[in-house]
Amino acid sequence: MSVKGSAVELDLGLAAVAVMLKRAGLRRESGDNDLLLSYAVETESSKDGPRRFAVIADSALQGFFHLAAEGHTFVPVDRYREEFGDSLQANYPGAGAAFVRFATSYWTLHMLHGRLGTRYAGTSLQQVLRFVEDRVGRAFFPEVDVLDSAQLARVQQRLIAQSGAPIDVEQFQLGNPLLVGNPLAD
Repeated sequence: MSVKGSAVELDLGLAAVAVMLKRAGLRRESGDNDLLLSYAVETESSKDGPRRFAVIADSALQGFFHLAAEGHTFVPVDRYREEFGDSLQANYPGAGAAFVRFATSYWTLHMLHGRLGTRYAGTSLQQVLRFVEDRVGRAFFPEVDVLDSAQLARVQQRLIAQSGAPIDVEQFQLGNPLLVGNPLAD
């Protein structure tokens, strides 16, 4: 049983996954939308569902990094100011251009995921978006200090390198105001 709901929300969510997959170079298959709109329990019980879901989730993560290198927006960036009370640049003073592009992509993806809300909880679409948001958020925008800055920097370097995205890691980290000891963070 697939989920039905607001065409706008579904279209935005499906478009986000589609653009991430395209940037990762994954060729979409005819049943991908049905898979994304199904509930995860159904995906797990199907023959090829779990394997295809894993490929889609991993590819979406890789594609996100490529899009973030360009500052791709998943929802209008004006929504950031509405939700957080200020612009990205004001909330990350001294941030470099590469970091701002990356943060723009992350926070607009975060807002898109939030728009899907509870109506789509449990769908494979929601789980793919949550997977990407969670992996990126924990490594680049942690809510708590679980790693010291040096460890966090190494994790960021590894994820960027694994993605193959055209992000200059040194410039990114130099302009990342969240890394303690960053001269731009003072």
